Amino acid sequence: MAVSALDKPAGTPCSNLCEKGCAVYENRPTACQDWFCLWLRDGGHLLNETHRPDKLGILFTVTKIDKKGKQTLQAREITPLASNTQKAQQVIDYIKQFVPVEIILFKPPSPTATPLTIQGKPQ
Repeated sequence: MAVSALDKPAGTPCSNLCEKGCAVYENRPTACQDWFCLWLRDGGHLLNETHRPDKLGILFTVTKIDKKGKQTLQAREITPLASNTQKAQQVIDYIKQFVPVEIILFKPPSPTATPLTIQGKPQ
């Protein structure tokens, strides 16, 4: 996600990413405070450990309420073709019973993106 307050373009790791998460968490920009990851916030009601974004290849986020009072759940591929897998499709179909789901296909990082590493190990 792009965060203009941090001059962070979409598809690039945040410069505030550290081993323990966000180095500026207490003072993070509003865009970061408002960001919603369904897996993190769900509490196991819809999604469990097998649906963790890095395992499923799909990151579920919620859009802001639009002018018509609607929200959409975005199923954002973080692994190419992840939304085509049977497991991901079952989760998407299940969630569609409750809220509209928009599938956003994988987009490779820009050539200028810095690879994500934690303690020097590629992630």
